[in-house]
Amino acid sequence: MPEGCSSFAVRRGRSSLVAWNMDWWRVWQPFIVLLRGRPIGEPRFMAFALAGSVGRPGMSEQIAMAANFLPYRAKADAPAGGAAWGGPGVPYNFISRMLLQQPSVDDALDLLARVRRMACLNYTLGDSRGRICCVETLPSEYAVLEASFIVHANSYHSPRLGGIPEAEQRQRDPRAFYARELLRNHAGQLDRPAVYAVQRAHFPGQRTGICVHNKAGRDSITLLSFVADLQDQTMWAAYGSPGPSGSDDVGCLRLSMPPPLSPVQALTPHSARRAQGGQS
Repeated sequence: MPEGCSSFAVRRGRSSLVAWNMDWWRVWQPFIVLLRGRPIGEPRFMAFALAGSVGRPGMSEQIAMAANFLPYRAKADAPAGGAAWGGPGVPYNFISRMLLQQPSVDDALDLLARVRRMACLNYTLGDSRGRICCVETLPSEYAVLEASFIVHANSYHSPRLGGIPEAEQRQRDPRAFYARELLRNHAGQLDRPAVYAVQRAHFPGQRTGICVHNKAGRDSITLLSFVADLQDQTMWAAYGSPGPSGSDDVGCLRLSMPPPLSPVQALTPHSARRAQGGQS
């Protein structure tokens, strides 16, 4: 899928980094927004979304997530792209916000076990305790994949879901294959610069790759990329294609988690007006 997304997760000490390349048609780029939330009684969060959406990948105080679409299948033994329908379910953008409310990867997996989903996606997860995984999901089934680092693009990898074996991914899932090879070359130092170098990589001798520049059919590019650092509670984001090869933070913004609500702000609107001397 030339206009799919790529997702990554690595451990950082006792915490984790989660990264995302949002690859899609160039026409969507003006509508990307950053949501910075301080919901009462819930974790603070940052997430990117298309305008009007409640959320997509991002990070909260204890967990970060990235995602990429998978070919639709109603159930594990159904062919990808078949006519069978898996029934109604929760849309991806709502699932994304629900995942960012969870305190850990374990809680996120419990959520995915309980909730029926509208679409087939892979969710790449990391938490502040250093657990990382990806979860390939169908409407009512899922498979969890764990490794020393996580790379995923737009194909099933789990044997349980009939995934592509790693030996065949060079041809059938080249973005995931090439990203995995690059991260293996950094095995002794899987830090944010190493992940960012992979996000901006092109296939050897080509103008596209993990960082997408595809003119065939609809014009698709990497619209946005980020690395979420749970230990530092920051997100490094690039609007448009990541910086050129050989650069570290060119074009990146360092985004900080929104500050906590004050005691007065955390009150209900009615109580807050009374506490500030307003009329009830």
